[in-house]
Amino acid sequence: MVFQLLDDHSRYDVADLAWPAETTEGAWTCATTAIKRYGLPRMLLSDNGLAFTGNRLGTEVQFERNLTAVGVKTIHSRPFHPQTNGKNERSHQTLQRWLRAQPPATTLAGLQALLDHYRDLYNRRPHQGIDGKTPLERRAQGRRITPLPARDVHPRTFTTTTTVASRGHINVHTMQIPLGVEYAGTTVNAFLTGDELLVFYREFLIYNATIDRNRRIQASPHRRGNKHRRRINEQ
Repeated sequence: MVFQLLDDHSRYDVADLAWPAETTEGAWTCATTAIKRYGLPRMLLSDNGLAFTGNRLGTEVQFERNLTAVGVKTIHSRPFHPQTNGKNERSHQTLQRWLRAQPPATTLAGLQALLDHYRDLYNRRPHQGIDGKTPLERRAQGRRITPLPARDVHPRTFTTTTTVASRGHINVHTMQIPLGVEYAGTTVNAFLTGDELLVFYREFLIYNATIDRNRRIQASPHRRGNKHRRRINEQ
């Protein structure tokens, strides 16, 4: 299974991820990879797969809740209407054709290596849909610095991936964030926007608090039962 994320304006391939199956964890891992590289998008368009949206069931899946929590609007194509996602569908076809022409990967790591190579080639090749420019050129040309009134300026989101220490905490900037010893040794993603901190283990939000800049050691998070501890123990 391959997750692929494109910038809608430039067709720039921001992230490709090899994953065992189409799951919410894989979708969120791909999204956080892109966010760490290029920052938060305003919106994210997906198809109607349950890894991305619960629209077909009249509910909201974890992927949607996570994006909403970090300030990204989620939108999705209409069921049985792939034209809405046409740019992505064409890009998927290009990737599939390229992969079929390569020696087949026998492991996820091998497939990821192919995807990393493809992404570099794709972003540097001329694209008919953007007047013969490369996605890299189109992305560079489309970046404009537009001053905004002070009241409209939103704080930048700082993102980091880190390993939880043996005593159950991580460090974000100069602050110590206690997550709990059950997370020791695991990898988490932290999003800090102004004073609002969110920490995710896999696709699960495990810490959500307004930090106190006057304290080096922050308050412990509200516990969410034992469900995350069970998932960790099942690894």
